[in-house]
Amino acid sequence: MLERVAAEVIAATEAIATEEQSILVTTQDFLRAYFGVIVTTASLKVCSFDPGTISIANGMIEDAHLVDVPYVRFHKQLSTAATRNDDAAFGIADLDGLTRAKENTVFVVNSEHLIQFLTEFEWDAKSIAYLR
Repeated sequence: MLERVAAEVIAATEAIATEEQSILVTTQDFLRAYFGVIVTTASLKVCSFDPGTISIANGMIEDAHLVDVPYVRFHKQLSTAATRNDDAAFGIADLDGLTRAKENTVFVVNSEHLIQFLTEFEWDAKSIAYLR
C-alpha cells in the first residue's frame, strides 16, 4: 500500500514541478526543490533483525527488534516518467547512475510528529534531503 501511495505522491510532485518549470524560467527564482511527504496517523516502526535468522520454512523472523520512530524515509525507484536518451546531459555514464537518477524519496511522518519533522528537515543542494 505504501508503494502505491508513494508513487502517487511522486507523480503529483513531478507534475507540479513540470507545471511550474515554464513559469520559473522567466523569473529570477531559479532554484526550487520539491519533496514528497505522507502524513499519517499510523504508528511508524523500524524493525532491526539479522537476515540470516529468517526462516525459509515459514518466513518468520527470529529476534526482531521493533522501535517506534516519528518519521521514516522511503527511498525507491518510484518514478514512471520517461528519462531522456541523452544520458550525458545528466552526467550519467552507466546503468547504476541512471537507476539512481530515477530514485525518489518520500518521507512518511506520523501526524503527531509533523512539527518536529518540519523543524529538523534540512536540505543541501549537493545531496539528498536529510534530517538533523
